Amino acid sequence: MPIRFRCDHCRTRLSVSSRKAGRTAKCPKCGEPITVPTGESDRGSAKSEKPSHKSGEAGSSDSATPAAGPDSSADVTASNSSDDLYSQLSFLEADDGDWVYEDDGREMAVVDPTKVAVPRNVIYMQGVLLAAVGLVCLVLGILIGQMTGGRSTAQAAPTPCTISGSVTFEGSSGDPFPDIGCVVIALPKGRKPERNSKPEFDQIGPTAAVPDRRDPPIATIISLGGDYARADANGQFKLDLPDSGQYYLLVVSSNAERGEGDELQKPHLAQMGDYFNFDNGLLYGRKYEWRNLAIRKDRSMQIVF
Repeated sequence: MPIRFRCDHCRTRLSVSSRKAGRTAKCPKCGEPITVPTGESDRGSAKSEKPSHKSGEAGSSDSATPAAGPDSSADVTASNSSDDLYSQLSFLEADDGDWVYEDDGREMAVVDPTKVAVPRNVIYMQGVLLAAVGLVCLVLGILIGQMTGGRSTAQAAPTPCTISGSVTFEGSSGDPFPDIGCVVIALPKGRKPERNSKPEFDQIGPTAAVPDRRDPPIATIISLGGDYARADANGQFKLDLPDSGQYYLLVVSSNAERGEGDELQKPHLAQMGDYFNFDNGLLYGRKYEWRNLAIRKDRSMQIVF
């Protein structure tokens, strides 16, 4: 049987299980500590608070009801309004110790003071705001992407570069000498000539006459985005490239010959075979350099055989 009593602090009408008699808890209304009264005091207070309204007992009701003076009607009205405030809502204590409330005797929800209740429309509003923020971020991302894309396109414009330097070889005396007539070729990676248009290396090798830039072998190399040069009397050379990027650099000496241990490397032959035909010998027994270069700007280099 529940024990009904009022909070000593806020006068809220409370009801708890009789098993909680004598225990201390917090009022679910004001949060102040209260002590649950025993059943005896509860029944006494309940009898004193609850008048009888049975029909047919008017006499006893009249005798139990004191005469109302001029000032008592206001007190009765205030009391009734205070009771009516929680007449349909009473606070209970569940078995797990939480306070709950019920409407017309039906349990509705658990009141947990450690949690915050948020109205549903507030959650909906937060969802709308998040969607709006996401849409704005999407639009900004598209605009920024278009702006940076335009900058990337502008930066992707060709950047002409120059490779220059000197080529020397070590003579029998051990002294360096200019490698006059040395062949220096730059070839762009990823751009290869058609099989039937590959330059014949014997037409542009170190033993051939210096070709004209309009000759088909040289024109093919230039059309790919590369360049061809021969070292002058001082061993100097210069290559003009239309753009930066990844290149192969082939340098074939005109004076330094390969020894018995200086064999051509098969990976180099496979890569060079994509650009040239070597029908009349492989580089004429000369020493060579085959390098991978990342050209970003003008570059100077010295090659020694």
